[in-house]
Amino acid sequence: AVVSTQSGHYGRGAISAFKPCLSKEGPCPANQYKSSPLECANCPKLRVSKPGSTSLNDCHLLHGEYCWDAHNKIRPTTIYSEEMNHDDAKMMCFLSAQCKGVACAWKGGKAEKCFLTDARFVYSFNQQNTMTYIKVC
Repeated sequence: AVVSTQSGHYGRGAISAFKPCLSKEGPCPANQYKSSPLECANCPKLRVSKPGSTSLNDCHLLHGEYCWDAHNKIRPTTIYSEEMNHDDAKMMCFLSAQCKGVACAWKGGKAEKCFLTDARFVYSFNQQNTMTYIKVC
């Protein structure tokens, strides 16, 4: 290809493709997803995603299972809320910066009595019929 130089002379050279923003070609940060090859879009309100998410389907409900690390062998050292149901406890925990997790007593295969915790967690050998959810989002 013949290209013009700044001094006005013509010569032979290669024409390369123009890439407007090389930095936008990489993965998207947390709470965003790839909306096009060069663009990241924010997840909708009350939704979160992992870094590198590639579609809107990667944005999960803020208080959904994606945001909880469940353990049946640990328990919190203290709780600070009144008793509530499982879904309400998870939603209340996300609305509170103080909350670190939710501790629940299980009966008949489902969480019944749940409490918010702001404390450390300790290992417990014989935690039967309980589950502790640590907030990770």
